[in-house]
Amino acid sequence: MQRSRSFIALAFVAATSVLRADVVTEWNSIMRQTFAAEASSAAPPINSRTMGMLGGAMFDAVNSVNRNYQSYLGYFDPTTAGIGIDMEAAAATAAYNTLTSIYTDRYGAGNPYLSNFTTLYNTQMSGISAGDAKTRGMEVGAAAATAMIGARANDGWNAATTYSPQPFGTVGRWQPGTNPGAWGASTGTFLYSQWANVTPFTLNSPSQFRPGGPAGLNGTTPADYQAWVQSPQYTAEFNQVKSLGSSTSSTRTADQTVIAYFWVDGPGTASPPGHWNRIAQSISASAGLNLEQNARLFALLNLAEADTGIATWEAKVYFDNWRPMLAINTADTDGNPDTLVDATWTPLIPTPSFGSYTSGHSAFSMTGAAVLASFFGTDNITFTADSESPFLPVGYTRTFNSFSEAAEEAGMSRIYGGIHWMSDNTDGATLGAAVATHITDNFLLPVPEPTGALLIGSAGLLFLLRRRSRLG
Repeated sequence: MQRSRSFIALAFVAATSVLRADVVTEWNSIMRQTFAAEASSAAPPINSRTMGMLGGAMFDAVNSVNRNYQSYLGYFDPTTAGIGIDMEAAAATAAYNTLTSIYTDRYGAGNPYLSNFTTLYNTQMSGISAGDAKTRGMEVGAAAATAMIGARANDGWNAATTYSPQPFGTVGRWQPGTNPGAWGASTGTFLYSQWANVTPFTLNSPSQFRPGGPAGLNGTTPADYQAWVQSPQYTAEFNQVKSLGSSTSSTRTADQTVIAYFWVDGPGTASPPGHWNRIAQSISASAGLNLEQNARLFALLNLAEADTGIATWEAKVYFDNWRPMLAINTADTDGNPDTLVDATWTPLIPTPSFGSYTSGHSAFSMTGAAVLASFFGTDNITFTADSESPFLPVGYTRTFNSFSEAAEEAGMSRIYGGIHWMSDNTDGATLGAAVATHITDNFLLPVPEPTGALLIGSAGLLFLLRRRSRLG
C-alpha cells in the first residue's frame, strides 16, 4: 500500500523519571507491575500475549469514538441512544475487563491481581462525570473487551505441548535439566513450547518470518547438527561466547558486564517485551501524546510484541538448538577440535529453560525499536531508560541516541551474559524487525488519509539493513 509520508521532528530526551499518565498508560503500567509481581509464574511469551490483548482492546474501544484509524477487531457502537461517548470510560472498561479475564483464566476465581485492577478501575471511573457519555463509554469498552476475549479464547496459549526433547547427549540440541536458573528452569522442561502453535494476532502463521537457522546449520537432521557444531561459523560463535559470557570472564569489559545486567529482564521484572513497553511510556510522556495517540502507539507496540513472541517460539521449537552452557560443558563430544571443553563453565546470567535460536530478547527489542521509530517517524531520538535488574542499583539508567542503538545493545547483552550465540542475536533482530514492519505497514492505518498526523513508516527500512556482522 502506498501512502504519503510526513515526518515530525523530535528533539527531546525521554526520561523515565517524568511520566505523563493517562488511562492508557496507567493500564500499561499496572500490567507491567503485575508481570513483575508474578516472578517465575510468567515468562516473555505469555506476557507478550497479555500485552497484545490489552493494547488491541483499548485501541478498538478508543478508536470507536472518532474512528480515525482502521480498527483491529471492529468498531463498537453503544447500545443506548446518543452521540457522546466518553473515551476514558471506554478505554478503562476495555482494559479492566480484558486484564480481569486474562488473569482469571490463569489463576481461577482466586485471581490474586483482581483487587489491584478493581482499585485502578474504580479510581479512574470516579473521576469521570456520571451521565450518558460515561455509560456509552463503558458499553463501548465492554464490547471491545468481549471481542478481544472471544478472539483469543481458543488461541492455544494453554494447549498441551507436543514437544519431545531429543535423547540426552544429542549434539547441538536442547536438553532438559541442563540450564538451571531462570524462568522456571528448575522444572527441566522446554517452557511454553506450545507457543510455537499459538494463533498469531496479525501474522498469517507463526512461521511467516521464520529465519534460516544459525550460521553453519543447513538442515534439522542429526547429521546437520553434527556438521553445524564442526563448522567454522559455529567455532567462532562458540569461542566468542565462551570468552565474553563466562561468569569469570577476563575479556568482558566492565561496561559489557553492566549491559548484560541492565537488560537481564528475568523473573521479578516486566520481562523483555515489558521493558520496551516501559521505554515506550517514557517516550510518550516526553512527546506529550494524548489518549487517542497513546491507544494507537501501545496497540501497535503490544500487538507486535505478541506476534514476536509467537514467531520466536516457533523458531525455538523448530530449530531446537542447545544453549552455550551445555555446549561448552560437553564440548568434548562435539567432534570439533577447536571447541575446547570446560565442564565447570557457567554464564554470567541465568540460562532460560528453552531453546537458544532465535534470541527472544533480540527479537522483542528490535520489534520495540522498529515500532517506535515507525510511529515517531525517526529512529534518532535520544532517550534515557531504566532497569529493574536485581544486579544494579535501583534507578540505574542508560542513555541512548536512537531506538536501534538500544535494541542492538539489548541483543548483545545476551552474548555478554553467556546465554546466546551470535546467530541467535542477529537473526532474532531480523525476525523482530520483520514482524514490526508487517504490523506498522498493514494494521491500524489512518482512515481517511491524514494530512498532519504522526507517521506510520516502514520499519524494515530502518532496521533490516543494519550494519552489523555476525561476530562484530
